[in-house]
Amino acid sequence: MLQNIKVSAKLYILVGVLFLTIGAVGVTGQLNLKDVNASLQTVFEDRVVCLKQLKVVSDMYLINIKGVTQQINDGSINFKTGKKRISKAQKEIKANWAAYVATGAIPEEKQLSAQTAELMSNADESLETLKVLMDKEDKPAFASLALSDVNPKVDSILNNVNTLVDIQVSVANDEYKNGQIVYSTAKTHAYTVIFLGITISLLLAFFIIKNINSIVARLKDLVSYAQVASENISSASSQMSSSAQQMSEGATEQAASAEEVSSSMEEIVSSIQQNTENALQTEKIALKVVEDIVEGNKAVNITVQSMKEIAERISIIGDIARQTNLLALNAAVEAARAGDNGRGFAVVAAEVRKLAERCQTAAHEINNLSKSGVTIAERSGKLLDLIVPEIQKTCKLVQEISLSSMEQNTGANEINNALQQLNQVIQQNAAISEEMAASSEELSGQAEQLKDIVNFDSGTDVKSRMDLRRATAIKPYQKTFNGNNYAVKKTKPAVEYPHKGIRIDMNGKDAIDEKYEKY
Repeated sequence: MLQNIKVSAKLYILVGVLFLTIGAVGVTGQLNLKDVNASLQTVFEDRVVCLKQLKVVSDMYLINIKGVTQQINDGSINFKTGKKRISKAQKEIKANWAAYVATGAIPEEKQLSAQTAELMSNADESLETLKVLMDKEDKPAFASLALSDVNPKVDSILNNVNTLVDIQVSVANDEYKNGQIVYSTAKTHAYTVIFLGITISLLLAFFIIKNINSIVARLKDLVSYAQVASENISSASSQMSSSAQQMSEGATEQAASAEEVSSSMEEIVSSIQQNTENALQTEKIALKVVEDIVEGNKAVNITVQSMKEIAERISIIGDIARQTNLLALNAAVEAARAGDNGRGFAVVAAEVRKLAERCQTAAHEINNLSKSGVTIAERSGKLLDLIVPEIQKTCKLVQEISLSSMEQNTGANEINNALQQLNQVIQQNAAISEEMAASSEELSGQAEQLKDIVNFDSGTDVKSRMDLRRATAIKPYQKTFNGNNYAVKKTKPAVEYPHKGIRIDMNGKDAIDEKYEKY
């Protein structure tokens, strides 16, 4: 498993193990010190301080109460001074006892403290009675009460306080023993962690040194391989430089061809634009013709209606002529009956009859002509109705031709743009080819330098050889690419119309580009 890990990773692991060992020792020591500190805090706060408080209580009972009563009986002090000392002692006892009870205690200590507190309460009652006697300065009664009541109660309290002191000492001793155990455990843990850390570190160091020796052996082989590879690289770089020059020349020719194709496409775009404009004009003319035919059809329909009305009026004139002819016949009959007197009237009637017959004949002819005109007009209207859809269909086809021309115009424009982009790519390829040639020369120089490095002798000054190689190395080929050498004339883009076309974008990158090496 360790063989698959890099040497750097193993070194990091070694350092990490050492840090973990130090950290584990530190954390373990800190935790143990925390326990020891807690134990010492318990000893000090709950035991040493308590010893001081119990000593004050014991001294107050023994000296300021029991001793004062003895001094009063001996006459060493008066009742007033003795009362002050006893009252002061009671205050000190009360304060220190309250502080002592507030600290932590074991069950045995709590039980004994409760008994002692009860004894203190009884002793306080006796001391209050004793103070009354001191105020009265009744010495016989004072001495009797002190000896028979107060002193025995004080002795009982002192015995309990001494027992509590012994308990404090015993508990403090137990805490000390616990601290010794914690210290011993901490020392054992620290030694164990240190031993494990040193053992693991030694094992890791052994494997790392072994791997480094193996790497050194492989590096020797690698240097031999690098010597052979440098010679191959030098030869390959020369061939690549020649190929790059050929690619540059081919790219230049391709750029010229692309420029010619771009010019041809500009001419095609111009022709398509002209066709589009002609189709638009044809469409306008066809639409105007449709409108004129529709208006003419309406006029024909109006003419047909008017001719029908004229035919109706002419039929009325025919009727009038027939009636006039009948009247003329009647007039001729009446003129015959009148004899010579009606001869002139008969002549007039005959002329009227002739005129009526001519009118009837003319009306009949006009009626026939009107009917013929109506028939021709109706036929003309039907023909116009048949022509209008065909012209509309022609107009629609012209619109489709116009739309197709627009799409062709846009597509040709896009092809022209793609050709321009292709021309730019070809120019870039030409520049890249020249840079590849320069890089090949530099690679050849680097290969020679690598050959010098892998062939150094033990007495050779490697730094001097490197500096000499840098000073004599072929400088990288530097050339500022000028796109104006292969400039393509920019054409004015066609008018944009809604269409469905294809746009060739040669500037974008995709997953396939990642498969090719970048120079």
